[in-house]
Amino acid sequence: MHGSNKELEGLQANLELLIDKKNRLAQALIIAYDEEKKFALQRQVQELEADIQKTCTQISALEQRKPDHLSSGTTTPHVSSGKKIFFSYSQHDRPYLDQLLRHMASLRRLDKVAPWTDSDILPGEEWDDTIKTTLAQADIILLLVSSDFLATDYIWKVEITTAMERHAKGEARVIPIFIRPCDWNGMPFGKLNGLPSKAKPVSSYADKDQAWVEVVEGIKRVL
Repeated sequence: MHGSNKELEGLQANLELLIDKKNRLAQALIIAYDEEKKFALQRQVQELEADIQKTCTQISALEQRKPDHLSSGTTTPHVSSGKKIFFSYSQHDRPYLDQLLRHMASLRRLDKVAPWTDSDILPGEEWDDTIKTTLAQADIILLLVSSDFLATDYIWKVEITTAMERHAKGEARVIPIFIRPCDWNGMPFGKLNGLPSKAKPVSSYADKDQAWVEVVEGIKRVL
């Protein structure tokens, strides 16, 4: 592999890690109550934004130095024709989201779905506006239900409210995915049929892979 390609791939991988870390901290900042903790999180987010900008500059400079025969065709992103899927989840449940995304890999590779998470927010984008815009355009909205999900103010005030309004208008389909036991009775989405069957949380399965297969099979039925 050409040396510049290796360097470029390394920078792009590092950029993804920085963006993911910044998004996690930004989400934690939303739910932080302690002022000292908020200040510390804000400083970390600012430092990461500076690192992200620096890395983007390095990538841009490297791409400009690459010969045409190396750079040609490498910057055009693939546009999926699949259903746009928005994941509403708590950062505490990120491991569950990652597991679900891995199990949905076949649907993504077949262009059946176009998953979107907050990790896809680009450097310099307003995260609040981006989330609201993506939520308003999604075909399917998956709610990853847990106690932390229900306790997150932003999810309650923005994501659940918008999701249920769009579901009621027939603009999108909302599917609760029960990942950890919690008291969700009386919630706006409580009347909807969720996954896995009988609202059994994924964490309650002895074989988690079996639970996710059941979830993915349910999603496939509405594509």
